[in-house]
Amino acid sequence: MRKWKLGLIAVVIAVLGLLVWGFLSLGMYVPRVHVVHIETPGGPVPVCIVFLDPDTAYIEVGYDGYPGNFKIKSGDRGEFLINEVSWSPLSYEIEFPRDQVMIQMKTVSREDGSSDFVGKLLTFHDSELVGELGVSSARVSNLNWFGESNDQQKPVTGFQLDGDWALKSEYGSEIARMRIGSYTTAKNAATYAEAQVLTFISDHRDFAGVVTGNRIRLASFDNAYPALIDATIQDDGTLKGDLWVGGRLHESFVGTRE
Repeated sequence: MRKWKLGLIAVVIAVLGLLVWGFLSLGMYVPRVHVVHIETPGGPVPVCIVFLDPDTAYIEVGYDGYPGNFKIKSGDRGEFLINEVSWSPLSYEIEFPRDQVMIQMKTVSREDGSSDFVGKLLTFHDSELVGELGVSSARVSNLNWFGESNDQQKPVTGFQLDGDWALKSEYGSEIARMRIGSYTTAKNAATYAEAQVLTFISDHRDFAGVVTGNRIRLASFDNAYPALIDATIQDDGTLKGDLWVGGRLHESFVGTRE
C-alpha cells in the first residue's frame, strides 16, 4: 500500500479518535434536530426542536430553518424548560411555565419491532388539564414543511401575494391584519411565505409557510400556542380561509388587500 494511503488512513483514525475523546471528556455535543407536527383542528403546525445539548434547545418555525426561522430559546432567560430528555429510547418533556403548557414526546414500540415517535401538547389551568393536542414526528427530506413533495409547490401565476391584507369575518368585523412576503428558492423553485399578523386581541405573531397552487398555509408557534392560517386565492383577488389558534380559537375570514 502506498505511503499516502497509509497517511490518509492515519489522519482519519486520528480525527475520529479526537472526536470520541472530545465527546467523552470535554462534553462535545452534536445538535439533534426533531421536526414534529402539532395536530390542530385546522391541520398540522410544523415545529422544529433543536437540542444544542441535553439541557438546552431552541424551537423554530420555518421551512427546515431556512430562510425563515423564528426561534424561542430555552434556558434561564428563555421561554421554556427541558425537564426530561433521554436518547435511547428517545423521549423528552418541554414545559412552558408561564403559559402552563407542556410537550411530552416518547418512542412507542410496535409488535413488528418498528417504533413511532409520538406525544401530546397539554394545556393546564391551576394544575388541571384543560386541553390536549396530538403531536407526531415528521420527516422533511425532499418535502416541504407540511409534508408535500417540492414539485407540488407550483404557485398561481399573475397574482401578487406580497403586501398588506385585512382579514374580516363573514359578518364584516376585522379579525386580523397581515403583512406577507413570499420568496422562491433557487434550488427547487418552491415558493415560501412569511407573514407578520396582528390579531384582534393585539397579539403580534410571526408566521411561515408555503404556497401550493392557489393555497397558502402559514404556521406559527409563539409562547407555546400553535397557530395556523389556511387560505385559497380567489378569482376576484381576495383570500378566503381560516385562522386557528390551538384548539381554542377558530375564525373564518375573507382577506382583502389594503
